[in-house]
Amino acid sequence: MKAIFLILILILFFLFGCISPTTGDVVVGTLELEGIVRQGSWEKSLKSYCAGGSDFFVLETESGEEKVLKYDAMLYDYTDKRVAIKASEIERTIPCPQGSQCPVPKDWKAGTPEPSFVCTVFEVTEITTIK
Repeated sequence: MKAIFLILILILFFLFGCISPTTGDVVVGTLELEGIVRQGSWEKSLKSYCAGGSDFFVLETESGEEKVLKYDAMLYDYTDKRVAIKASEIERTIPCPQGSQCPVPKDWKAGTPEPSFVCTVFEVTEITTIK
């Protein structure tokens, strides 16, 4: 019985505990978009930090707007391809602990409470290549 209880606690911890370094991901809605998937390498930028991976991906729309995609390894298969996606729009709040290397607001002053920032990422739920 103790083993089952311990396993249950571990499962709950992994499901609700340390999945994301963010203080909160809130699903705002769902939408459909078309564009070209572009890959970027890790850099000290808001896009890279919000995406949540070493590499990051954006969907470049026809108007030139870049939508940051939540990191998913399957996106490598769609790099530089025109696609149609269905995605969940997620508002992500990320804390910036003192001494960390995350982006901080330009108007943040040292000695004030630790900053956090909010960004929007799109979690792809369906993706198809457009010819």
